[in-house]
Amino acid sequence: PSAYEQLKLHKLKYHAQQRAIPQAPDDPIDWIKTLFPQLDKPFGTRHEEFYNHIDSIQPGIKPPAFFAVWARGGTKSTSAEVANVRVGAKKVRKFGLYIRRTQDKANQSVQNIGEKIEQVSCYYPLLASRKLSKYGFSQGWRADMLRCENGFNVLALGLDVPPRSIKLGNYRPDFMVFDDIDSITDSADTVRKIIDIITKSILPAGSNDVAVIGIQNLIHPDSVFSQIVDGRADFLLD
Repeated sequence: PSAYEQLKLHKLKYHAQQRAIPQAPDDPIDWIKTLFPQLDKPFGTRHEEFYNHIDSIQPGIKPPAFFAVWARGGTKSTSAEVANVRVGAKKVRKFGLYIRRTQDKANQSVQNIGEKIEQVSCYYPLLASRKLSKYGFSQGWRADMLRCENGFNVLALGLDVPPRSIKLGNYRPDFMVFDDIDSITDSADTVRKIIDIITKSILPAGSNDVAVIGIQNLIHPDSVFSQIVDGRADFLLD
């Protein structure tokens, strides 16, 4: 066949493949209940507020920080992990940073995000495909990082590791999740060190439109989250 006929056949094949991909609901709550039915119960007002905020994130616009202060058993980490799937599927962010108290826990959350992405692969095949180099090698689908074919990336970061340069090629983090960073045994000195890492190493590394999400239960009267909630913190004032 001629080059024109080959191009026509390619377009026909592409459109046929696109028609075969099921369409996920647009509404964030319907999306959750359809793609992640295990999260449907319990599902309360706090969850709706959280996912509606996630759905309001737009490229190039810096939203106010959102802190979900929920009690134990409120599907905190699971919701934060699913939020990464949502922003990656919508392609409103390119580089997510998942921050937890330890690198091991951060790695576990990134692995959980990978499993959730694979769970919705029929809806988002490019999100669930590993980004490959021009030689066909995976560019990053490991314990601490996911690099997806549709352009979304997630990196795990533990507060127990020495601060390092946080960049991925030309990308700066444009989506940050702080998940369970406080401990009931934290001393005042430990809290100060965590705040220093957040304010001097992590937040300055973000893009101009970085979206910041925090999720934690209040377990310490002077913890990082407690200071943010009651206004004592002099950062993330939005």
